[in-house]
Amino acid sequence: MISLTSLRSPLQRAWQSREPRERRTLGLGAGIIVLLLGYLAISRLGDIDVIEAAPPPAAASRLPAIQPLAQDRWLAVAERNGIVAPRLASQPHGLHLQGQVQRPETVTDFARWAARRGWWATEWSLTGTSDDDLALEMTLVAELEHRPIDGHDEASP
Repeated sequence: MISLTSLRSPLQRAWQSREPRERRTLGLGAGIIVLLLGYLAISRLGDIDVIEAAPPPAAASRLPAIQPLAQDRWLAVAERNGIVAPRLASQPHGLHLQGQVQRPETVTDFARWAARRGWWATEWSLTGTSDDDLALEMTLVAELEHRPIDGHDEASP
C-alpha cells in the first residue's frame, strides 16, 4: 500500500518543477475555487427552512378539534350554564354571544365548555344592569389568530 509520504515526494517535485509565476497562478486559482465552494455550501444551507421542517410543538397536538356549530345545542348549554336569554350570532371571525348572568363564574364555565370543543373566548365583557344581573357579551373564535402589534409585525396566515 502506498503511504502519504511516498506520494508527497513526487507531488513536491512536480510542484517545484513549475515556474514561480505558474505556482502563484495555480495557488490563486485553488484559493478562488475553495472560496466559491464555501460560498455555494453556505448559500445552499441558507435555503433550508428550519422553522418549516421542525415538528409542531407537543401542546398543539393536545388542542381540541374544532366541532361544528349547532346553534340550538349552544343556546341550550348556555342556558344550562346560567346564561339567561342567550343570543348567538355569527360574525366573519367567529361567534358573538349575548345574555344575562347572575355570577361572573358562569362566563368561565361556559368558556371552558366552548374551549373543549375548539372555540375560544377572545373578548368578553360584563356590565351591571339595574336588576342586579350582569349583561354578558362574548366573542368566540374557532381558530386563534395572532394580531399584529405594530406596522412591523405580521398576522399569522
